[in-house]
Amino acid sequence: MIRKIIFVTSNADKVAEVNKVFDDFNLDINVEQKGLDIIEPDLDSLEDIAVSKVTQAFKLLKKPCFVEDSGIFFKAYKNFPGPISSRVFKSIGYEGIFNLLRGKNKDAFFEAVIAFKPNKEKHFTFKGKVFGKITTQIKGKAPIKMPYDSVFVPFRYKKTFAELGKGIKNKRSHRRKAAEKFAKFLKRYLK
Repeated sequence: MIRKIIFVTSNADKVAEVNKVFDDFNLDINVEQKGLDIIEPDLDSLEDIAVSKVTQAFKLLKKPCFVEDSGIFFKAYKNFPGPISSRVFKSIGYEGIFNLLRGKNKDAFFEAVIAFKPNKEKHFTFKGKVFGKITTQIKGKAPIKMPYDSVFVPFRYKKTFAELGKGIKNKRSHRRKAAEKFAKFLKRYLK
């Protein structure tokens, strides 16, 4: 019976977010954070990237583990930046994002994919999305590894994720939605 799962990530904020979901679902599972040197594949979908990464991680750890991959998608551009959100931001920053969307539809969504590998043979994926709009200026201070939080306003809100703060973001985020699906699965899987 699984009582410990390794979350392969270097981002402690992601671990805290998933742990909170597990607590909310009364899952008696210890989530252990582990940073591994695994290859970030250049693939077209978040799901394919997450599956590749969790497969690599399982080969190294030989223990149940999961990864999370996420990205932001602009309605004005098909499947972009999506899987390369981080690279795009590092290359063009906020000004580049604003220029890309000047005069265009500013609707966007965040998507998160959690890929879980309990053993050598199987893997499972869980997706979560949150829809909103991109602002025309930076609002709030986002964590370094989550820069889009300063320019993304989720629908039904007037503030960016960065302005809303961790408490509200973690209740509404794409990662939360994926983690809730994962937690529900684990409750059934561990029976």
